[in-house]
Amino acid sequence: KMDGSTGGWGLLPDELTWKVLVHLDVPNVASAATVCKRWHQVSQDDLLWRHLTTKYLGSACALVHPPNWFQFCKDRHAFKRLPQDVSGPAWVQEEYVFKDDNAYLCKPVDLLAVGKQLFEECHLNEAALVLEAHIQRHILCDEAWVLLGKVHQENSVDPDAIPCLSTAYRLNKNNKDALMLMGVSCVNEYGFKDATYYLESWLRQSPDYVHLVQNAEDAAAAPAVPSAQVPPITDEYEFMKQIAFEDPTFEQLYATRYTTKTTEALVSKFRAAELISPKNIDIKLILGVLCSAMSDFSESRAYFEKAVQVDAFSYSAWNKLGATRANNGQSALALAAYACALQIRPR
Repeated sequence: KMDGSTGGWGLLPDELTWKVLVHLDVPNVASAATVCKRWHQVSQDDLLWRHLTTKYLGSACALVHPPNWFQFCKDRHAFKRLPQDVSGPAWVQEEYVFKDDNAYLCKPVDLLAVGKQLFEECHLNEAALVLEAHIQRHILCDEAWVLLGKVHQENSVDPDAIPCLSTAYRLNKNNKDALMLMGVSCVNEYGFKDATYYLESWLRQSPDYVHLVQNAEDAAAAPAVPSAQVPPITDEYEFMKQIAFEDPTFEQLYATRYTTKTTEALVSKFRAAELISPKNIDIKLILGVLCSAMSDFSESRAYFEKAVQVDAFSYSAWNKLGATRANNGQSALALAAYACALQIRPR
C-alpha cells in the first residue's frame, strides 16, 4: 500500500521523487501527483514544469520566462484545445506569428500595463512587442489580444490585427471590443461579407440593438413564395452563365455589386442603432468606416464629424476624419483634423 503519511512511495526523498517525475510525460506526472501528498507537492515544482514544458512544447518556451511554469503549461494546453469559431469565415483562423528576439520576454515587469501606457503614448511598434511578450507568457489573456489587435489596426496593419482579434473572440465570446474591431479590420481588408458577421454579432450582444438583427433574420426566414407564384429568374449573373458569357471581369463586377448590397444592409442596421443611441461614438465610427468602404466619402465624413462632436478627445475619430476629408479633396480641413489627432497623441 502506498500511503503518503506512513510509508511506501511517500518515504522517497524529494530529490529522488523529482528524478522519477522528470522522466515522465505530462499526463503521467499528473497521475503521479495523486499517489501521495509528498508526490503532489514535488509535482508542483517550477523547475520540473520548466523541463516538461520545454520538452513537449519546444525549447523556444525557455525564452518566455513565465512567472509560473505549471500555469504556463496548463494555459498552453487549454489554448491548443480552444475551439475554432466555426460560424465565422475560415480565412480569419490563421495563427498570429510572434516576432523573434523580443527583448521584453526577459523583463519581469507588468507587461500588460506597460503595453497600455505605450499604446496611449502612441509608441505603437514598441507597444506591439511588449504585448506580444505578455501574451506569450499569458496566452489566455483576451484583453491583451484585443489591445494587440488594436495596436496593429492603428498602425494600418490589418492582416496582423485580424488573427489577434479573432483569438480574443474565441477566448471570450462576450468581448464586444473584439467583435467591433474585427468588423472594422474586415472592412479595411474589403471582406464586407465577413464584416457583416462580426458587426451583426456586435449588435446581437447588446439588448438595445439585438432586435435590429433579429428582425432581419425573421424576414430572411419567412416562408417561400408558393411555386405557382415564383417569378421568373431575372438574375443577370445566371443569365450570363446560361449564354456562356465567360468574361472574367464580370465575376469581379458581380462580386463587387453583391458586397455593396451587403454593406448597404449593414449600414441600415447601424443607422437604426444610431437613432437608438445618438451618443454612442462606436456606432458613428463604424458607420463612417462602412460608408468609406462604399466610397461614400461625404457620408463617411459626416459620421466622423458627429463622432468628434460626441468625444472631442478621440484620437481615432480625428484621424479617420482627416483621412475622409482628404478623400473629399478638403486638404486644409484634413490637415486641421490631423492636427487635432496629434494634439491628443503627439507621436
